[in-house]
Amino acid sequence: MKCTLKNLALLGVAALGTSAIAQVTVDGSFDAAYGSPLVLQNNQTNFGDNNVADGIYANGSELNGAYAYRTWDAIYVFIPGNVETNYNRLDLFIDSRSGGENRLGNSQSDINFGGLRRMGDDGSGNGLTFDTGFDADYCIIINGGESGTGQVTFYMDLGIVGNASAVIGKNPWNRGGVYMGNFTRNAGGTSTGAGQVDLGIKLAYNNANIAGVESGAGMSSLASTGLGTGVEFKIPTGAISGSGPVRMCALINAGDHGYVSNQVLGGLGGNDNLGDPRYVNFDLFPGNQYFTVPAGTAFPTVHGTVDFNGGEKVSMFKATLLDANANELGTIVIAPDDNGNFAFQVPAAGSYTLSGAKAPKYLGDSKTFTATGTGATISLNLRPGDIDGDGSVTIFDYVELSGYFDKSYDSGNAGDWNNVPDGGITAPYESDLDGDGSITIFDYLFLSTFFDQSDN
Repeated sequence: MKCTLKNLALLGVAALGTSAIAQVTVDGSFDAAYGSPLVLQNNQTNFGDNNVADGIYANGSELNGAYAYRTWDAIYVFIPGNVETNYNRLDLFIDSRSGGENRLGNSQSDINFGGLRRMGDDGSGNGLTFDTGFDADYCIIINGGESGTGQVTFYMDLGIVGNASAVIGKNPWNRGGVYMGNFTRNAGGTSTGAGQVDLGIKLAYNNANIAGVESGAGMSSLASTGLGTGVEFKIPTGAISGSGPVRMCALINAGDHGYVSNQVLGGLGGNDNLGDPRYVNFDLFPGNQYFTVPAGTAFPTVHGTVDFNGGEKVSMFKATLLDANANELGTIVIAPDDNGNFAFQVPAAGSYTLSGAKAPKYLGDSKTFTATGTGATISLNLRPGDIDGDGSVTIFDYVELSGYFDKSYDSGNAGDWNNVPDGGITAPYESDLDGDGSITIFDYLFLSTFFDQSDN
């Protein structure tokens, strides 16, 4: 991973409260900017000890440790080790805001072919249980396998824990989670692919590690020998609520999400594979089965609220941050909680504009604000009715809605609307302004309320 000098303060977790100057290319390799590991593995791996060093394939899975650091707009997470290229899963649970679930309940999304739901309560009161004090809000799932001769592709999904109805993006099958895209590696280099929604979350991996913890079910002190390559993420701070400390639990799971290995961070202290996740309770193991990314206190935090004006709440959407001279600084992810609250960070005190905060089927909003050293407070006003996405509520939106009037979403056949031809997904969804699964007179009322209005 190469560092390029830029005029951006980088808050490294190895030296909180000090500034460094760096920019990171997410490539699955360690960089000195990460500093010291937040946690090291103390358990051997019983999911295979990789001995393939080409950086593409792996015949075993191990999590040797975890590193993290913050910029004003993102948390970078590097997990050295391997994820076997047989579609075993790496599950990264994130606790970053109030609420969440300490035990995975029975209201999980179907992301990753039902993987998150497979770890939750099956109705008998079970469900993967974390350490006391860890309440999972999000889960990032990655898995990969051979996608061509000498080529492996890893896939990434994002789920909101305990919320099977949350909206991310514009399609009905996004409820509760979303496919985030893929990363392909072969002898000729690397490439990235887009998923259903681009939220700025990035993934890279390098499977070259052949050191680290050895095969077995006992204690290990070899994790520090395998810290050079692995899996790397870039996660926008807005997506996980701004500047506070963030707890993360990483584990290796089987391809069907039905069998947890003994590779968990923090380590298990010398244990065999854990088996069915629904019966795993991390409180029963020594130490914490999570690690903590300290708060990003070096950057001002902007706190905000969003008003959806009675329309269907959208759990994540994007905006653009501009400086006082209208130069684009980066993409901001807005992730309102149940009360409409969100947070993100800015590089330093000064004047900014949050431009184009717009969710599907809503008129967008922009806000100019001044951040002090501690931050600022803003509010966003999103108005439902922009069905065709042209930035205005006009007769053309009425035409779209009228074409799908009295149609309803078929919850038993994800992605389908009753009496709508194949491929007729976008217009029905975007005409359902109140999110009740049917297009009725109540959706017309939203159009009437905001008719002839445009993006702010």
